[in-house]
Amino acid sequence: MQCRGCPNSFVVLIAAYLLLLNSLLLSATTSKTVADLAKLSKTERRQEIYRLGERPKRWLVRQFKDALQSTDLKTRQTAAEALAFFAMQKAYMELLNSVYDHINLADSVSLMIESSPLGNSHPFYIEIRLSGPFELQSIAADKLAQGDASILDDLMQTAQKSDRHRAALIEPIVELGAKYANLDAIKLGLESGNFILVRKAITALGDSNLPEACRLLEPFLQNSTMLLKQAAVEALVELDSDCGIDIILENTETLSRTELLSALVYLNQFNVHVDGNSLSPLLDHENWQVRKQAVLLLGKQQNTVHLLDKAIDDMYVDVREAAFTGMQQQKQQALPYLHKTVYSHENLNRDLRVECIGRMQDAQSILHLLHLTGDDENLVADAAARALAGFKNIPAEILLEAARHENAQVRAKAVELLGRYQKSDEINTILEAFNDPVWYVRLAAIDAIQLLKYCQASPELAELLQDRYLNVRRKAAVALDVLQAEEFRAETATSREDNL
Repeated sequence: MQCRGCPNSFVVLIAAYLLLLNSLLLSATTSKTVADLAKLSKTERRQEIYRLGERPKRWLVRQFKDALQSTDLKTRQTAAEALAFFAMQKAYMELLNSVYDHINLADSVSLMIESSPLGNSHPFYIEIRLSGPFELQSIAADKLAQGDASILDDLMQTAQKSDRHRAALIEPIVELGAKYANLDAIKLGLESGNFILVRKAITALGDSNLPEACRLLEPFLQNSTMLLKQAAVEALVELDSDCGIDIILENTETLSRTELLSALVYLNQFNVHVDGNSLSPLLDHENWQVRKQAVLLLGKQQNTVHLLDKAIDDMYVDVREAAFTGMQQQKQQALPYLHKTVYSHENLNRDLRVECIGRMQDAQSILHLLHLTGDDENLVADAAARALAGFKNIPAEILLEAARHENAQVRAKAVELLGRYQKSDEINTILEAFNDPVWYVRLAAIDAIQLLKYCQASPELAELLQDRYLNVRRKAAVALDVLQAEEFRAETATSREDNL
């Protein structure tokens, strides 16, 4: 007799039969799925695994685990990839470890972990960092470092649980901190004691432009590790704010030549604006390359002509050349400054300042240079003459004014240039110089007449054959011969044309 509430034996039998049939069908379907997956291309196989892994069932996991025992290597590798992805979806660390332990399947698991989309699987990657196979831990760190800001928050919270958690997650935390300019994450890197992470955190500060960056980077300028100090210098230079440059320039005594030079080269390369006065101490640096870079940087700033003028006295040619370049870059301010200071005998190397003026090739400087040809220092006078020789043309009115200068050397140079620049309209001024009381002015006038080939001046030249100075008489005789020969050639050419 059947009791109330007891299951009907027939119903139970039917249910058991259906379960057995369903299990057999599922087994066949799943086995076919694994076999089919093994035949697909890598991309297609991964896509199908991702689809199956969206809701991995226990029976599906069991069937793929059974496929790990297959005699076909491709089938085993496919099953390993699928199980690794299933484990990621559900954070089954035990499943991952059991699959990873299979011989010849470790590479398949590693590839699947590495190539799978991050999605919401970061808790599982955190678990891999904490307790997963050693070979997968670096892969997990790389995957976590590809995450977004929300993943960084989870990592920061997890890292606070224990020293073990912090040590495992510090690498992706610093990577993401650098990516999203997260100050707390970067600080963890600075405090990690790991050289690679500290250096990465220092670089991240340079890229971050965070207000606190200068304060955090400054202590590393005192660091005994050269590479960390170098990284700090580069990071301070990278900052958009002026504080980074100021800190470097305030700590030049603690920086090596290489570190300081690296910073200055970078500043020059990107034309960074700095306070010119802060560069002033570097003009006395013991290393000429540092001085050169400092001077080049000064040339790109404003109101630094007085500092560039100081650099002109440097003993190294390269530093002086940098100063000349800087003066040319600030020509509008530099010329009036040099026109004034070049006459001061308190300055050393006045000839170098004359050379600097000459390189600028500015018409405003011509009269000054003409005056300087009469300087009592031969080096200065010679430098002025060389500077004038570089001009392609000089206005006649400037030369006429100089030709009447009280200094004989200035008059001589002006008369000489009237001839060199073929100012034939000013021939009377040259002829007047034949009567100059100073003999070398008369010599200059003879040269000018000869350069102009002014044959009509022969009578005046003939008078100079009686000059009291031998050099003037000889020069006049040569000039007369040249002009007479020129006059003869001209007459001969005219005669030939008439005959034709």
